[in-house]
Amino acid sequence: PGVANAGSVNSDIYTLSGSAVYTRGTYYLGAAASYDWSHAAITNNVDGGTGNTNGGGYTVGASAGNWFQLYGTTRPSPAMPTKAPPATVGGNALFLNLAGSVNYRNEWNNGFTDTTGFMFGTEQVSFTDLGAKARLVAVMPSGGFSWMPYVGVSVDRQLGFSHTFNI
Repeated sequence: PGVANAGSVNSDIYTLSGSAVYTRGTYYLGAAASYDWSHAAITNNVDGGTGNTNGGGYTVGASAGNWFQLYGTTRPSPAMPTKAPPATVGGNALFLNLAGSVNYRNEWNNGFTDTTGFMFGTEQVSFTDLGAKARLVAVMPSGGFSWMPYVGVSVDRQLGFSHTFNI
């Protein structure tokens, strides 16, 4: 009662991430991973306590998809018995991209005792995310580059969400 702001958290988060994609024809497979570490300064405006904590987390995931050409004026030129590969003729195209993904996330913050003696325990969050997407993509060449507007829909489902915080 009488407290307009119960507290604040100022945090710094640093993330290192990487990904790889393998394609074969119109199919593709992807993998990604990231790791982050953080430092947070917490202020409790009710009792004046302050404290600091460190944390971290990681994400790993995989995806797969396919491009389906629905329309296109872009086709390789007819094969001729030459040494050079066939040239591609520019033109408009319309593609449907269907893809799915699975990701796992785990993060934590270490426990600490603030300046008033109040003890905060460890905090842990983990979940799996399943996703699917469909995109309709147009390809429109223009002056040496191509415009690729798209419209799409995606669905994600979070499974096995777990959040624990001990005080």
